[in-house]
Amino acid sequence: MNMALSLTGIFHTVFGIVALISGFIMLWQNKQISYAPLTGKVYLVATVVTAASSLAIFKHGSFHVAHILGILTLLAVFAGLLTEKIKIFKTWNKYIVNH
Repeated sequence: MNMALSLTGIFHTVFGIVALISGFIMLWQNKQISYAPLTGKVYLVATVVTAASSLAIFKHGSFHVAHILGILTLLAVFAGLLTEKIKIFKTWNKYIVNH
């Protein structure tokens, strides 16, 4: 049984590790994750690339529960970015975005 990672798997893993490290750095330094600093931008891009690349991995041959997690991650990143960038919820933003 061959357990070697594909090129997509390696790409996905590397970006996932970058996302984890930058996320930990953001939490350690700022106690929150925001896209404003460079580390936040690295985290955002690495998370989106990791989630998007997960959609191209088909270890079981078809759409799998892990693909749903990738889609939910992309939706959460998009919602978080919108919430931080745009004052959609007016007075409710203070409960959603931690500034």
